[in-house]
Amino acid sequence: NIEDAITMMHEGDSMIFQINAKNFYEKTRKIKLPEFLKEDDILFFYIRLDSILVREKVEKDIEKVHKSMEIRENELLNEFLRKNYPEIKPQKSGLYIIENEKGTGTMAVKGDRVTIDYEVYFINGELFDSSLKRRKPFSFHIGSNMAIEGLEEGIMNLKEGSLATLIIPSQLAYGKEGLN
Repeated sequence: NIEDAITMMHEGDSMIFQINAKNFYEKTRKIKLPEFLKEDDILFFYIRLDSILVREKVEKDIEKVHKSMEIRENELLNEFLRKNYPEIKPQKSGLYIIENEKGTGTMAVKGDRVTIDYEVYFINGELFDSSLKRRKPFSFHIGSNMAIEGLEEGIMNLKEGSLATLIIPSQLAYGKEGLN
């Protein structure tokens, strides 16, 4: 596979790889072969190894970027909350719950299957995702990792029938991966 071949390269080396498309996608990438390719297609990769980065340095650099992004996220979040919800206080986890309409049903617990409609906005107001636009509610079992942590926590703090706004910081959404 390509990864094994790259480990044999040195700085400045160049290589051309020919790989069967099916093997590359199903064995190396571990995903289904894209429809626009045939199983017997050959993929060509032209690779030049310009430099090798030391893992510890890369990890330090990534951590610096994450820290900087975390600081910026907190600045944006605090500014947004000050302008829009100055009275709201976060849960211990950092989740903010604004209950717009109180529900009268039961509260969900881990293991329950829930069905919700939702709209997700970035902090700048841009719509990211909407089950309403798709006209397809989202159903999942709480605790099954089918939904982000902040959404599950928010749902478990609301009664059935509630309409709420959840402000979910990245550590309760996609974590550091979401900052990339």
